[in-house]
Amino acid sequence: MENVPLRYSDELSDEQDNSKEQYQPAKDLRRGPTIWDVLTRWAAVIVLTTLAIDASCLLYLLSHTSNGQALADLNNLPVRSSYIGLDKLYDGQKDMVAISPIFNLPRPIARVDKSRPTESYPRWEGMMSTGRGMIPYNEMQLILRPMVTSVARFRAIDFGMENCSLTLNIPPRGDQRLLSVSTTDHNPILIDVWRLEDNQVDMDNLTWETKPRRTLLEGTFELKPNSTQYLPGFFCPTSSFHHFELSCRDENCDLHVVATAREPFGLYMTQYQTR
Repeated sequence: MENVPLRYSDELSDEQDNSKEQYQPAKDLRRGPTIWDVLTRWAAVIVLTTLAIDASCLLYLLSHTSNGQALADLNNLPVRSSYIGLDKLYDGQKDMVAISPIFNLPRPIARVDKSRPTESYPRWEGMMSTGRGMIPYNEMQLILRPMVTSVARFRAIDFGMENCSLTLNIPPRGDQRLLSVSTTDHNPILIDVWRLEDNQVDMDNLTWETKPRRTLLEGTFELKPNSTQYLPGFFCPTSSFHHFELSCRDENCDLHVVATAREPFGLYMTQYQTR
């Protein structure tokens, strides 16, 4: 059998068929956005929007702040009561349990010197050494001189005890709590009690120049050892703050009383039941 050579046309047609198989046009690889693409775009939009809002708020606060001071006056912020709802609970009650008066020592008490108007005195002068370091004695010192006055801050405590009276308890002579006292056989030595503006003053750095302004003469005490004296009562809402200054009216006035937090000596506030 003779080998018949392929014709040129047959060879060409075979090559064209092979080229068609080898060079098929590529499919379109482009596709639509997936769910992750959508979430990424929306997350970017939310982040940018949040940054824009924060920047706007910051610019607003800076534009409404002068000299670096806060927008709110911290001295005039309201004091929230911890006895919420008790006024409604006890309103109209007739058979109330009688409660004895309670004594309320000043939170801080500090002295200022008119002759040294820019000098402040440490609140805790006596210190004792312990295994954990130096700690102050828990003492309240009432010091009065012709040029030295004492400033006390009180906070009304408990519920339904809103009738308050400033009280001065001077120990008898020879008592260790009475360090010094001056008396005369003639006219009594008087101590004036001034109500001060109810500003939150830094009592640790109190000076004659920075103490609150006097607004009212609350009353007068006599400098008399072994006596307990009360001023007329005033309304003291629960959790309210009250500031008073004691000053000598006479030149020969001298008083120094030391009391601990558990003893009603020196200056304190007596609270009486009102509900």
